[in-house]
Amino acid sequence: GFVNLTDVRLPDGLTSIGKEAFYSCDALRKLSIPDSVKKIGADIVWTGSYWVGSNSHVTYATIYGNCTSYAIKYAKKNGISYNPKHKWISEITAKATTTKNGKITRKCSLCGEISSTKVIHYPKTITLSKTVFIYNGKVQKPKVTVKGSDGKIIDASNYTLQFSNGCKAAGSYSVKIVFKGNYTGSVKKSFKITTLKVPGNCRFVKWNNAKYSSCQIAWNKVEGADGYQTVLCWTNGSHAVTKNLKANALSQICSVPVNHVTMFKVRAFANLSTGKAFS
Repeated sequence: GFVNLTDVRLPDGLTSIGKEAFYSCDALRKLSIPDSVKKIGADIVWTGSYWVGSNSHVTYATIYGNCTSYAIKYAKKNGISYNPKHKWISEITAKATTTKNGKITRKCSLCGEISSTKVIHYPKTITLSKTVFIYNGKVQKPKVTVKGSDGKIIDASNYTLQFSNGCKAAGSYSVKIVFKGNYTGSVKKSFKITTLKVPGNCRFVKWNNAKYSSCQIAWNKVEGADGYQTVLCWTNGSHAVTKNLKANALSQICSVPVNHVTMFKVRAFANLSTGKAFS
């Protein structure tokens, strides 16, 4: 054999390879065989040696060829190392729905072997940046965020948004998220535009000490409010103390001046681009 032969590429158009064609080529590691070969004799890459303790032939070469070629079938049948060349393509075998994951499969278009699969995570969580807007005379629409079942954000290129007409006057509206590409189905989310209402049931809760120098006042939550403004003053309107509170503050402890009749007022506010809007 050719003792220094390590890599052989046989030419296209060759149709057969004879028995023990590369006999005793101990250094041969790569033998590339074209699709045109349809007949191969026995022991084409046998080194002439046997594995110790058996009658198995020693071979070091690996046969290279297209995955559906006769050469690869020959190598499989005769226990010879082989390296098939595949033509990989990716295809959607199941689109993700609004409740179930989808799947992308990478497979060979020649032999059908599957090398890997990738999960298309379904849109599990869809949130609107706001569900309540305060009327400001302008069109108002929420931002939409879609997250998959893996917790990662699904890019906006995978869906379109269809908003209700208007989205300007006070009222109820919706946005329809229509999925496309690797996804299918749609989800509808609701939001509304409302006028800011005056806090209801503004009430005295309790005195906080025996001297009646402070008390707790409470009120009902106002939808869409970003906070509340309280005013504590004498009944003649003087000595007013104004305080802005956060939206989650639905009560306030306030000092009460001795020997004066005190009045407490509360109103809701919303933070608009033009400033605060009060109820």
